[in-house]
Amino acid sequence: FIFNALNSMRALVDEEPAKAKIAITQLSNILRNSLITDKKRVVHFRNELNTVKDYLALEGIRFEERLKVNYAIDPRSEHFDIPPMMIQTLVENAIKHGLSTQKDGGEILIKACQKEGQLLIQVLNSGQLKQNSRREGIGLNNLVERMKILFGSFAEFRLENMDTNQVRAILKIPIS
Repeated sequence: FIFNALNSMRALVDEEPAKAKIAITQLSNILRNSLITDKKRVVHFRNELNTVKDYLALEGIRFEERLKVNYAIDPRSEHFDIPPMMIQTLVENAIKHGLSTQKDGGEILIKACQKEGQLLIQVLNSGQLKQNSRREGIGLNNLVERMKILFGSFAEFRLENMDTNQVRAILKIPIS
């Protein structure tokens, strides 16, 4: 990701210097946030979402019009604490295994709301889970393990095909 972001920024320096400055600030925000949250058990949902927005803005430079991003965030969700890099991991996974495999790119939709005593976070993306790739990678395995440590059996993670061209990642985190 960092190398892709730096290469995209390098291309912008001559073509669009103002955009290059914004991109450098976004990468700086992501790296700073990563260092700060590395030692924290939880972060504010709002802070995590801001990091994700910076990440998606940088990926937007690389994918250009091939990446469309939408949000459906219940404002009440923003006040909760969540484990750091949870949403970020889901979004990176959506881009790596979903959008980057689509010739025309696609869409990412990030949703969050309170439901039945839980914070429900969903990341939907264009693409399709392959039958032989249902095994979780390192990032998703780490996500599941952190959820088990923090919430035991009260949290849930699922990754599923919604239809022929949409994948949904679901996180359910108990509201304490």
